[in-house]
Amino acid sequence: MSKSIENMTHDYVVACLQAGKRQDDINIDVAIKMAEEVKRKARPIDQQLAKDDLEEARYRR
Repeated sequence: MSKSIENMTHDYVVACLQAGKRQDDINIDVAIKMAEEVKRKARPIDQQLAKDDLEEARYRR
């Protein structure tokens, strides 16, 4: 079964956050934008994942 776009986006956000650990501010900004987008469009479980990603990204900024 293929992944939903929300889950692929979540995976992308996580990858950006991991890159952000290496002090890559551009990827943190991208992760925040992607998490905000998922939060608006996704199912409740994906919204929670995006919200968690968003909080983590903002904390790392």
